[in-house]
Amino acid sequence: MVETIPFLKEHGMEILQCKYQHCHVIGDDKTNLITRIVKKINKFDLDPEITLWEIAANNSGGVRVICGIDKVGDHIYFYPLFIDIHHQIYPNNRFRGNYSKICKYNIYDVKKPNY
Repeated sequence: MVETIPFLKEHGMEILQCKYQHCHVIGDDKTNLITRIVKKINKFDLDPEITLWEIAANNSGGVRVICGIDKVGDHIYFYPLFIDIHHQIYPNNRFRGNYSKICKYNIYDVKKPNY
């Protein structure tokens, strides 16, 4: 998040134009999954009007932040929902081979996914 927030602030309009490889709108096929995850970990329902995005700072292949983004006039509002540390929303074959290992590691209070 330390890199993601400044990246979003500096490149927000470019992100909304999909100019970065790992910054894109979440497809309809993943919306239900994300809605369930948000409800479970954040204890609230998502506004159905919010646009869900996957964001990776500096176009990196690293940590993905699943967020809601709302554009009002010239302002962009960024709502981080959760970090997809193990690339489970859009799986990456590089990480899938180590699935049994990645679920052993916790980041603060993030637990093994149980969807």
